[in-house]
Amino acid sequence: MPKKIICTLDQYANIFRHCELTYKQFKKLIHKKNKRSLNQQVFSFRCKVCMNHRDTSPHRRCNGCQDLFHLKCVDEESKQLCSKCQVQLQNMLLKLQYITQVEGDTLIVHECKSANTICSVCYTLCDENQSKICYRCNLRQHVQCYNSQTEFCSVCDQYLKDNLPYQYDTIPKYIQLWKSEYTCQDDLIIIDKVKKQNRVRLYLPKYSDSKEKQLQESYSLIKALCAKSIYFSDDLTYFPEDSKPEDNNAKYERKLEDLDEENLKSFLQFKEFSRLGITPQLMVDFHIKTGFIAKATGFIKKGSILAEYCGEVKKWKNIIFDQNDSIMELLSHPNPKKTLYVVPEKYSNIARFVCGIDNKIKEQVEIVNVKCLRVAINKQARIIMYACKDIQANEILYYDYNSGGKYLYPTEGYQIL
Repeated sequence: MPKKIICTLDQYANIFRHCELTYKQFKKLIHKKNKRSLNQQVFSFRCKVCMNHRDTSPHRRCNGCQDLFHLKCVDEESKQLCSKCQVQLQNMLLKLQYITQVEGDTLIVHECKSANTICSVCYTLCDENQSKICYRCNLRQHVQCYNSQTEFCSVCDQYLKDNLPYQYDTIPKYIQLWKSEYTCQDDLIIIDKVKKQNRVRLYLPKYSDSKEKQLQESYSLIKALCAKSIYFSDDLTYFPEDSKPEDNNAKYERKLEDLDEENLKSFLQFKEFSRLGITPQLMVDFHIKTGFIAKATGFIKKGSILAEYCGEVKKWKNIIFDQNDSIMELLSHPNPKKTLYVVPEKYSNIARFVCGIDNKIKEQVEIVNVKCLRVAINKQARIIMYACKDIQANEILYYDYNSGGKYLYPTEGYQIL
């Protein structure tokens, strides 16, 4: 049972002793400074709810905004606050993991362990067994308040329908709008011919023949990115406060492989398609246990390039407390604090939805069908994801995030389907 705290509106500040900023916001929203004088309010009385100045029925003053309103215009359970102040108070309590009820002259505040125990539609307490969580907004709702037809709530589902295009001509244009000004989009040029032959032979993947199938694959990627509030990016993104392109210098690490002429040619051809959002027979699907997953829509040959691992480039000192579940090392620096990592938090592509495995379980290690190759292109480190075995249609992509040998990534929470 939730804990009950009974207090008056004047004693409401005691609840916010742990959060000074929130209390200031509450004072700013509820206790507004009324610029009108008291005589002007009496002679020009107008109900704050119905905006009727001729009705002289019983009325009282709101304890929040100090405006007048009719008693009949508000609920009987809450007659000390007007409707607008009630909405503001309810929204703030929802953010602070509280829910309130007004009985007479007292304010009863229910303290909850988590904000997810409150339905975001009807603002009432809900049981975890009889509720659902939207995968986009992460808010809990009752089963009867939730839109059971899709994996998103009704608000997020309508937002995605209004903002996502479903035409083959508009999807490439729509993706171009997501390009970041901090993203490196310069052309990749072959600088030196590598004498050493690569251990891995990379191939240009096979793409879908029909435009309708390409449309479905691109649309599934855009929908998943929008649901996670991620902008599409097919290249590494640098922010001045996190890192600079000059920090990504291949001379700091000798373990980076150099692409030979054939592999580099395949990679350059692949980038021409990926910059338009065209994926190599891959689409993003939703599963109730793991969320969004990437799976194959057709046969993918061993050694085919699947994606370049893209996202924001950050230094180790800036991601110590980062909770992202898809962090990957880009460049190992002699100074550990300057080691670069790719964090697909705001900008990414389909590589963000490749599933991970628990490398401590032998059965899960055997199903890995994707590997990464850290290479040096134009004296900068990049990560290429490729198929390490033949992938059949409708097969889910799995990758071991501890395949580098350091075993620093927590993989206990990953599940296989």
